[in-house]
Amino acid sequence: MMGYTSREGLFFDMVGQTVESESDVDFEKYVPNFFKVDPGSDLSKSIADKIKAFYLGNNYVLRNVKDKICMLRTDTTFMRGIYSSVKHHAATSSEPVFFYRFSVDAGLNMFKKMFKIDSPGACHADDLGYLFKNALPVYIERNGIEDKTIRRMVKLWTNFAKTGDPNPIEGVTWRPAFQDEINFLDIAETLTMGENPENERMKFWDDVFALTPQTAKY
Repeated sequence: MMGYTSREGLFFDMVGQTVESESDVDFEKYVPNFFKVDPGSDLSKSIADKIKAFYLGNNYVLRNVKDKICMLRTDTTFMRGIYSSVKHHAATSSEPVFFYRFSVDAGLNMFKKMFKIDSPGACHADDLGYLFKNALPVYIERNGIEDKTIRRMVKLWTNFAKTGDPNPIEGVTWRPAFQDEINFLDIAETLTMGENPENERMKFWDDVFALTPQTAKY
């Protein structure tokens, strides 16, 4: 069982690394160090330019930079590695791999509430607030989004712990991921199945990884 939150990159707001404008960003820093590309080299600058063009585009609106960089940070620090791990586990494991995206943005999103982050989406580790008791002063209304999410999450995780399969759950069958069909459960106000999450962004990183022989296999 593996997963991520919809806005993992909000973690950097939590640790005080908020980006407000393009001038705050050195895009070469987002070239993964395991590419073994020398900073300042033509290849490093070329990859950085590709990253900037993909995430900001040519006609971006300055006020949207913060959210776009949040998605870049989501992908480079969290999502790309998680996605790659799911693909490799699905290809090599004899057991099913269950993949999820946590998208709930409500009162028990732990780190958003603790660090007063007002941007939309679920921050890194916000799913923990629905699995474990915590000190957030939140009134849990019966059948409200927090109550429903707690019940769903606890059932999914305990089913998986007991049987190795999070099913059965309400209204949907959580299908495992395969190497070429990355099924995932989106845990939002409702539960829905999807395929190949953040597909355009992950395809972009597949293309970037193909630029160096050290990372082409990833």
